[in-house]
Amino acid sequence: TIGSASCGVLLTDRELSQTDNRLLVATARANTAHHRLCHSGHDEAVADGMQPLMTTDSERLMQEGIATGVDTFTAFLAECGWSPASLERTFCHQVGSAHRKLMLESLALDADNDFATLEWLGNTGSAALPTTLAIGLERGFVKAGDHVGMLGIGSGINCLMLAAQWQRAVVRGTLEAPRRSGANARPELEAAAT
Repeated sequence: TIGSASCGVLLTDRELSQTDNRLLVATARANTAHHRLCHSGHDEAVADGMQPLMTTDSERLMQEGIATGVDTFTAFLAECGWSPASLERTFCHQVGSAHRKLMLESLALDADNDFATLEWLGNTGSAALPTTLAIGLERGFVKAGDHVGMLGIGSGINCLMLAAQWQRAVVRGTLEAPRRSGANARPELEAAAT
């Protein structure tokens, strides 16, 4: 999906790790029968002044994406031996507030355990999940020993869910933005941002 952010993730051998974080499970599913629900015409990202045209059936994409997510999540839980309640923290693909609400409900996940940046970063495409993870780590949303789920559902329809046992975050720099509600609320920043 066309987005407005980018990121990188470094995976290392256990012997080189400075954090002792463990990636335990990666579960992937593709439901490519729905690939036409969200697409651009050509490779026009650099043409026409960086204004690509995107065609999306957003309602159907949300329905089919959630269905693919539920299927993937069932396999994900079986692979890691967890239940929805044993996921202490989640970070999800950030598309829209209606999508997030329906996705968390469909997966039986508590919204208070999910870190969101959609309200102030918007839809940043495929970089939304790792960007949100980095900000959540910076803000101390994850504690040592937490079971962390990184749950990505994207157009195509492609789904990747990662399970990690978190120990320590190494985060450089800061990014401050308002957070209106939820477990990671920062109301003092909202006043400063207005």
